[in-house]
Amino acid sequence: MSQLEPIWREAWRPPDRRLPWAWAEEHVHAIPYSPVTGRFRADKSPWLKEPLEALVDPKVRIVSILASIQSSKTNIGEVGLCYIIANRERRAKKSDRYPECELKPCARGPKGF
Repeated sequence: MSQLEPIWREAWRPPDRRLPWAWAEEHVHAIPYSPVTGRFRADKSPWLKEPLEALVDPKVRIVSILASIQSSKTNIGEVGLCYIIANRERRAKKSDRYPECELKPCARGPKGF
């Protein structure tokens, strides 16, 4: 039973309802190619907070970002996606490959690339 306990706890763990940037400060330890080294810290780039919050707001349909070069635009998508995957509502589906089924089209990119 002791081997099943961690699996059981993870399966029934409720989603983390913190804001995405607060969640990322605890869970994102490094972004390998980022010019900012070390753990994700929202205070190092506070302009990421609002777009990250918008990504998970069910009332927001489109998030548009106008920013300069090297301003962590890619990090918004990556941190947001990590948050969504880690905290998605567990849904019963026929396929046991749920994340792969829904996220594969996003990861592949547009046709022709």
